[in-house]
Amino acid sequence: MAMTAPIIPLLFLTTSGTAEVADSANLRNPLDEVVVTATRTPKTLKDVPVITRVIGSEELAHGDPTDIQELLTEELPGIEFGYAMSQETALQMGGFGGNAVLFLVDGERLSGETMDNVDYSRLDLTNASRVEIVKGAASALYGANAVGGVVNIISKHDSSPWSVDIDNRYRTLGDEYRTSGSVNFNAGKVYSSTGLQFVRSSRVQLTTPFDTKSVIHDIYGGNALNIKERLIYSPTDGLELTLRGGYFDRKSERITYDDRFHDYNGGLKCDWNPNADSHAELSYSYDQYDKKRYIGGQATNLHDYSDRQHIVRGLYSHAFGVNTLTAGADYMYDHLRSYQFAESEGHLQHSADMFVQFDWSPISKLNIVGSLRDDWYSASHHNAVTARLAVMTKLKPLTLRAGYSGGFRAPTLKEMFMEFDMAGIRMIYGNPDLKPERSHNLNLSLERNGLVTHGGWMAGSYSMTVSGQMNFYDSRITTEEIDSPEIGLPALR
Repeated sequence: MAMTAPIIPLLFLTTSGTAEVADSANLRNPLDEVVVTATRTPKTLKDVPVITRVIGSEELAHGDPTDIQELLTEELPGIEFGYAMSQETALQMGGFGGNAVLFLVDGERLSGETMDNVDYSRLDLTNASRVEIVKGAASALYGANAVGGVVNIISKHDSSPWSVDIDNRYRTLGDEYRTSGSVNFNAGKVYSSTGLQFVRSSRVQLTTPFDTKSVIHDIYGGNALNIKERLIYSPTDGLELTLRGGYFDRKSERITYDDRFHDYNGGLKCDWNPNADSHAELSYSYDQYDKKRYIGGQATNLHDYSDRQHIVRGLYSHAFGVNTLTAGADYMYDHLRSYQFAESEGHLQHSADMFVQFDWSPISKLNIVGSLRDDWYSASHHNAVTARLAVMTKLKPLTLRAGYSGGFRAPTLKEMFMEFDMAGIRMIYGNPDLKPERSHNLNLSLERNGLVTHGGWMAGSYSMTVSGQMNFYDSRITTEEIDSPEIGLPALR
């Protein structure tokens, strides 16, 4: 699976506008919302030098999406989900495939994949406060797969003593039924959030408008169960411990077989603020995603798959007045066992990285953020250095943002070690000598913000943005025909 392609420039232009109306006594400006994904440190949306889209709690409540796939389809222009092999969902965003977009939950990576990314059914939005989207390369902060962008789901932290939410939805298409609920408890030093979602759908047969008896495509039904718990304990001011765990189960019902998907995940995080200028974070996460095929109700070993990850992450930031230095490091243990490997064997990869970022404001109207990161992968014996430079200047009522960011995607274990017979049609071989994909992103945006007045009173606020970005992609990992006469089948590598 190796081919070095020429540099391909891709240009995308987007325009967007948001508006909010409120009474003068309770005016809320969404630009004052604090976000973390673009710089990995808290910053209000209006002060982030990197182009960031936020889908807030009000939009989540209004759209009432089942999962991240449904939300992004409705809210984000330029994104497309479609069915690929085995009817698993494939993603296209801004010219990039799903393997170039990194999905996170509270900044943590997820294991497993169904086609070219994670299982989107896992990413339900029960107890989500917002979704932060950074378009363009973000590898200088997040490493591999953050080539085309980052999507980060941020969990809700309810300030009320307790709350219970129950939500039910029925859709006639596919006879789909969804029920979800959450219980949140806040006792000051202890906070608990429990969420549950169950979705059930039936098979849908798509026909042409001219012949309702002629089936052109089947959309298979099934069910999915998602349970998660987050427990936060604050023993002292400035110290917060978070313990989380989750379980996911999905069944995809086919005509002659069923595919079952399971995930078990958990983690522990410590946030420490020793003073007003310093913040330290240390976390450990575990995630295991499994697949298995059932025929006649009996488990088989035809499509066994198991991806297990252990991740340790550290982050430290210190403010020097209005300037902030941030440094961090990550280590990941990734073990994959797949039916697409020879003898369904397993392969192991260790990866480690270090990064540093400096947030500099030489004057009040100018902000410059520079980042540098180095990632190393044991299986391919390669490292990747990426950088980012973002500049923002405010010339009221206009805000100008411009930047460069580098991206890379390390070859996956499947791309390096696959040895798979595609139903006797052809063989697919991996290539252990693959090098990381590379990308370079240039972006520019112009934003205008203001207040809406009526009769001398403030009635709301608005934000209008025009943005464009250009991506240069080099060394794409793809497939090519190879000669393999010894097996008597056409072959790809």
